[in-house]
Amino acid sequence: MKTDILKNLAKDLFGENIGFTKQIRDGKWYEREYSTDFKEIENGLTYGVIIDGSITFDFKASKSPDNIIKTFINQFISKYEAKKFDFETMQPIGLKKAKSKFINSDRVFKSYFYTTLYGIGYFCYFMNQEVHNKTKKLLSDYLKSKKIDFTNEFSEAGWVYRFLINKGVSTHNYLLSEFKI
Repeated sequence: MKTDILKNLAKDLFGENIGFTKQIRDGKWYEREYSTDFKEIENGLTYGVIIDGSITFDFKASKSPDNIIKTFINQFISKYEAKKFDFETMQPIGLKKAKSKFINSDRVFKSYFYTTLYGIGYFCYFMNQEVHNKTKKLLSDYLKSKKIDFTNEFSEAGWVYRFLINKGVSTHNYLLSEFKI
């Protein structure tokens, strides 16, 4: 998987600009060595995640290419978001509170679909053209059956396909929650 995909994901989901370094030597924190000479995340390898100019945490890529995004999101929340400082309690916010920020958002998630202010999007980057066309038709047919007008577009990075509905978040949430995959 190209590093830019995870960089864009971190920017979109967490609002963070990140970078990666590949770990080429393991050991205690002061013994580890990293390289910036790579363009793709390889399954099963460890990468340093750079935030604000320094390696903030190590990301262990899953052995399965299908789980890299899920693994990255889980590790980002547990190793970075959960350790952010809460100025009310004067302690790190903790994993439970960090996860609740995303779980209790105003979005509905269903499989690789999610709601937004503009409508419904789905992660299509790993889909071949046949699967993408079937997925697009499935949601298109559902929206047409509900008499919902929409247009489509790809995200700038090309890894999300969007259904632009613009009926308000509560309507988008309802539509996706009723959608049968």
